[in-house]
Amino acid sequence: MPDVNGLWSGEYRYAVLPIVVQFTATLRQSGITVVGTTLEENKLVETGPPELTAELLGEHSGTLISFTKIYLPETRIQQPPVIYQGETDADCARITGSWNFGEFHRQVHGTFFMNRVSDRAGRSAASRRRKLPTEE
Repeated sequence: MPDVNGLWSGEYRYAVLPIVVQFTATLRQSGITVVGTTLEENKLVETGPPELTAELLGEHSGTLISFTKIYLPETRIQQPPVIYQGETDADCARITGSWNFGEFHRQVHGTFFMNRVSDRAGRSAASRRRKLPTEE
């Protein structure tokens, strides 16, 4: 089963607000446990830093992935953890899904996608998909 180790780039959207936030994520997987960090443009706090950092903790099994995002204290974001649930494609090159603030905050929700930029060894997603001359 492919893992989700590596550098990812994506965006998340709010369902009822015209807000689109671009981000990068670094994910590390051991067994089914996934940990990581995100860096995103600040579209949430006017007096905050230009970029926001968060920690991720979750699980990846088969094509299903879920993780919780918690903003670091220096971001000045005071909100419940964000719950992400999604699916990977067969090659673990793309993740798509939805997010919300959990059971008591479902009115704030949206969608997200992430594309793998490179794996843990630094190989780009495009180079992994490129066929070798002997394969053609």
